[in-house]
Amino acid sequence: MKVREKPMIQYPCTNESILAVLAGLTLQEGDIVVSIAGSGDIPFALAPHVDRVFAVDHNPLQLDFMREQMQALKERDYDLFFRMELEGDCLPKKGSRRYDVCKNDLARRKEFFELDFEQTRKDLGKIELVKGGIFDFLAGFKGWFDKVYLSNSIPLGVEKQGYFDGLREGGLVYETRVMFSNGLSCISNRQDMLEVDAARTPLARKIQNQQAVLDAFGWNPVVYKKRK
Repeated sequence: MKVREKPMIQYPCTNESILAVLAGLTLQEGDIVVSIAGSGDIPFALAPHVDRVFAVDHNPLQLDFMREQMQALKERDYDLFFRMELEGDCLPKKGSRRYDVCKNDLARRKEFFELDFEQTRKDLGKIELVKGGIFDFLAGFKGWFDKVYLSNSIPLGVEKQGYFDGLREGGLVYETRVMFSNGLSCISNRQDMLEVDAARTPLARKIQNQQAVLDAFGWNPVVYKKRK
């Protein structure tokens, strides 16, 4: 009888440039932000700059991992928070038991959070974890959010179509695509609501591309602004 393997998290740390995300979203005091939860790294980085962060994920294991990281921050457990044994593959094969990160990702993550560990720790109270699809969550509000970090998420057919109704006019969306590939995009059928931010997109790409030199593949971020 084959023993069924336990499910695992895919993202123990972000493999995107945190600095690119921060620059692209131009965060400011008073902002209410919705973010993919993932490993928690992006929500942790956003919180010190804004009033509130909703960290949303459909995968309960990712949310459990983020809670574990939050507890490590609260207890100042540096060894747990920065553990390096989570290294995996940059491009794991489908069905593999490897994390979707590499040693460079973990090193950059440590470098970023070591600089302001205490501030990150103090602002954990601004973060609220939400289980579910980020697009369904966004569709449940009207003009309430200032910024959205999507990473490379795409809306599934079962999700609501009004998924940018929750973003205020002039609000920003940060989306990431694989370099040199248009791929699927959650924005592709919402050009009526969103336009590419011609100033913030090149800035985010410049910072992200500085990281890509060290990686096996790169990300190609796009920043959008909701039309007024």
